[in-house]
Amino acid sequence: MKAIYKVITVATIILVVAIIVFCLWRFEKRDYTKTFDVENDIENVETIHVATYNVKILNNGNDLDKAINDLKPLDLDIICLQEVDKNSLRSKDIDMVKEIADGLGMDYYYFYKSMWLLDGHYGLGIISKYPIQEVSSQELPTDLFSEPRVLAKAEIVVGDEIINVYNTHLTWKSWNYHTDQIAYIKEHIERENTILMGDFNAYWDENKETVLDLNQMNHDLNPYITFRGVASPDNIFYTDDFEMIESGMVETSFSDHNSLNCVLRIVKE
Repeated sequence: MKAIYKVITVATIILVVAIIVFCLWRFEKRDYTKTFDVENDIENVETIHVATYNVKILNNGNDLDKAINDLKPLDLDIICLQEVDKNSLRSKDIDMVKEIADGLGMDYYYFYKSMWLLDGHYGLGIISKYPIQEVSSQELPTDLFSEPRVLAKAEIVVGDEIINVYNTHLTWKSWNYHTDQIAYIKEHIERENTILMGDFNAYWDENKETVLDLNQMNHDLNPYITFRGVASPDNIFYTDDFEMIESGMVETSFSDHNSLNCVLRIVKE
């Protein structure tokens, strides 16, 4: 009988610990807004060079130098990163967004947590040459047991303009929730001076991202195959406040995604 009680006690403790860990993982706060005091001594900027790159947690932190080398020749102004870790033992305990920003000589960056990893976090990053005056995060709809997803935003002071830069990484497991996430983004993003980048996990035969009603770089008339040579989930969207004058893709040296980049002219009234 004592043995049975011991087994029940141990099982109960394990169950309680598992519930606590699950709640910490699933219900950690992901909705917030933070503001920063910034100084801006640049009056006029005509074009910005932006990029999005899913860096596949740098293959457990082993390919930091490769990521920097992939991005540095582009001389970018703003970068959105997906699949980055911050201070996780699985990826050498490095702050990936900070390390990439430092390696590129870019002064402004922010990491957006989407998932707790016991010893660190996993999520998204935005890096900028221009000052970031505000960051915010909104959790996207998904089911209780799936990986949490967020819509990250940075208000960036680019000359005499405030540009709203969004970054996201949508679910691939459930097309119902994928559609819900697209609808949420459409409802919640700003409709002026806005750039939306990320890994949308959408394919051309689905074409769900077109409901965002934004201009897009990667589309069926101008496709860039960014994922394993077979699909185009990565994209850059922008409002009519911008005109795309150049676009391109850089083949990765380490990830399962290529990076997309484009030069946008700022359209002023």
